[in-house]
Amino acid sequence: PSATVICGRNTDWLMMKALLLLSMLAALEPWSQAVPQWPPQAMLDFVPLSGERNGIYSEPEDSLSSIVGAINVNQLAIQKILRTLKKDIICPEPFFPILGECFYAEHNINLNWEGSNKFCKAMGSQLAEPKHIEAVYSHLKSKRGDKKILYWIGARSDGDVNGTWTWNSGDSVTANQWSPGQPNHQAGVPVCLDIWLGSETESPGTGDFGCDNKGHMLCEIEPIVL
Repeated sequence: PSATVICGRNTDWLMMKALLLLSMLAALEPWSQAVPQWPPQAMLDFVPLSGERNGIYSEPEDSLSSIVGAINVNQLAIQKILRTLKKDIICPEPFFPILGECFYAEHNINLNWEGSNKFCKAMGSQLAEPKHIEAVYSHLKSKRGDKKILYWIGARSDGDVNGTWTWNSGDSVTANQWSPGQPNHQAGVPVCLDIWLGSETESPGTGDFGCDNKGHMLCEIEPIVL
């Protein structure tokens, strides 16, 4: 009996709340357009996900369109960046490409460093300042075989044993651009930078040599970027 009474009381209370709510809504009838819709239209626009997640709602269609649009914009931006990073490089004749740089190796003329520097400038180029010494060495070695050849490139020292080595562009020659044991020049002797194609046991890199000695020259020119 007590359970019946409790149930009855609960039912009466719920009915009273419902009637009170209905009367309040009736009083607000002129402003009914301002009453928020439930469920919100955005939720009605949601599309149920497939599979075991049917009870979960996905994003609204307009949000999905915005996301897809943003993805497309980002893809275009990424493609633009990739095109920038992977630009087509063309080297004017007779220069050849190595890792985005253009070089010309002269094998028929022997000049000292200063003469080699002028030779390259006469071609509209400069003595090379290769960023990838090992790649350049490997290329030259593959073309010249076992021949021992010295190529002047574009840096020199002030002649001091602990002096500064500087490229023609003004940048300093870094330690990892030297062959093991280099530089090994004597103080007071003007020395310039070279790439030496020696024996197979010699490591690729650069060495120092008296600037007045004669050698071939490795010139470099700016690539044509498409």
